Amino acid sequence: MIFKFVFLANFFSLSDAAATAATTKSGAAACTEIKTWNALKASVKKFKKAEAKTLTLCSFKLVKPSNQQPLVFSGRKNIIIRCELGGTCNLKADGGTRGLLAVKTNGVTLMDFSLRSSAVSKFPCIDVGGKKKKIRLVRITFESCTNFHPRKSGGAITVKKKATVYLNKCIFLGCSSASDGGAIYNMGEVYATAAEFVSCSTSGKGGAIYSTTGWLQIEGSKFITNSAEKSGDNVWSSDGGSIDSAPGNSACSDRSSACLGYIIGTDPSECFEFTNTGPGVDARCPAVSFPSGSPTVSDGGGPVPSQGPTVETSIYTPPQDASWSLLAWGWNNGGQDDVTSTLIVDVDHEVSAGEISQLRDDGHVVLCYFSAGTLEKWRTDYEDADAATRAKWNSLIIKKMGDWDEWWLDFTKPNLFVLKELMGARLQRMRDIGCQGVEPDNVDCYDNKRCVNKRNTSDLRRDQIAYNRWLADEAHRRGMFIALKNALDIVPDLVDDFDCAMNESCYHYKECGAYKPFIEKKKLVMNVEYKAQSPGWCDSRGAPELMSKWCDGNGNICKGDPWFNCR
Repeated sequence: MIFKFVFLANFFSLSDAAATAATTKSGAAACTEIKTWNALKASVKKFKKAEAKTLTLCSFKLVKPSNQQPLVFSGRKNIIIRCELGGTCNLKADGGTRGLLAVKTNGVTLMDFSLRSSAVSKFPCIDVGGKKKKIRLVRITFESCTNFHPRKSGGAITVKKKATVYLNKCIFLGCSSASDGGAIYNMGEVYATAAEFVSCSTSGKGGAIYSTTGWLQIEGSKFITNSAEKSGDNVWSSDGGSIDSAPGNSACSDRSSACLGYIIGTDPSECFEFTNTGPGVDARCPAVSFPSGSPTVSDGGGPVPSQGPTVETSIYTPPQDASWSLLAWGWNNGGQDDVTSTLIVDVDHEVSAGEISQLRDDGHVVLCYFSAGTLEKWRTDYEDADAATRAKWNSLIIKKMGDWDEWWLDFTKPNLFVLKELMGARLQRMRDIGCQGVEPDNVDCYDNKRCVNKRNTSDLRRDQIAYNRWLADEAHRRGMFIALKNALDIVPDLVDDFDCAMNESCYHYKECGAYKPFIEKKKLVMNVEYKAQSPGWCDSRGAPELMSKWCDGNGNICKGDPWFNCR
């Protein structure tokens, strides 16, 4: 068993038995001073109950005592814990086999930390929990993060199934694992941009990264002198093989359904920068176009290239009784409604930035409609696209919709990757023009015979949930709230992912009870009925929690009379 370590001189200048506290620099933003490990735990615990979204710590050098458990992030979602601007918060384990940090909640962002485990650790420096747990790591240095456990892999980070880690400008120095994945063991999703893996090692596979059942996306990163005793000095995929080994370098280049991820770029200089990686260092990068709409993380310390989410501290939460106007759809001429005294205004995603700005200046919250499941060939991002982009859209077509001039799109693998690219760009445009929320339509393919098209309905339902959840994550990382449109059968699966709901005709079909999960969580449910109602209908309709409106229509569109609102 061989382990390689890189030690930085004077990384810690204090005794392992003590810690010093930094003070707030003159002119800097206020930060919380931390002098001991227990004080750090207390500050994080207190922060869970605070209204602020960001906890800024003064620079420190702390040692975790050998008898202490990892610092656990749980409870609150979508929080930022960072070191003061220009500073570094150093955490080191003083003996003991436990790791430093554990993430058990969604949406934690850590910025400007330096982590180092004990030399006898049997856990990674950061353990990221399971379903829907996400962590964003910005400018984190992992030095000699070690995991000596013979079966628990990953020296620096273990990413469990259905968990997600976004890495921006993170450095892994001398990390090691006795099993697989010297730095990272991935069973979930890992997105890394501008990362550096230096002298990481494992006695198993994947000197820097081992990706098994998960998704791996790497861009603009360096892999230098990493090593694995078995296979894959830099990256090993259990399905794709050793990415940096010439004989097995077909990982994802064939776009097969077994692909775990893509290495971005068209040549090695744009993808990996390898130095002394051993045999087979060609690092081929398939020419794959990945989502280009990834925003930039900006925290006052300069931009950080990001494949992960923008650090957003405030996503609007629609109140359960919000009044709303519908301008996006529902009428032959595109939709008309009175916006004089309503809070939320639903508009088409191709309105201008100026129109959205005017609505926001008038005190409205702007919700933007778009189709996430069909191709509308009159849309700008298809009609004005180049031939290659049009070909991508066309490659996803399943079958034409029955009643509308639209075509169902395939969201199953491997076509999912192309669809994510196209929809990611669309979501980014909506963010850029000022949309505060999004309403993706046609996200219930499993319930439409033309979209099912003789495919397995159970598999489609599962894939639909995954795709819809991705849409929610992408909207949230761009700072926008999101509405679940129809898709009643999967409401229980997605109520925690979506901020509100939009429904058509649940009273007509006697299925409004499906929105009980949203109602119980005090989330807004908007409802439209395309049938003229009696004057007392609003008071007698049942499910009064729904914010309903109706018109004199033909079942799926209004004839021409105005909308009538129940509240």
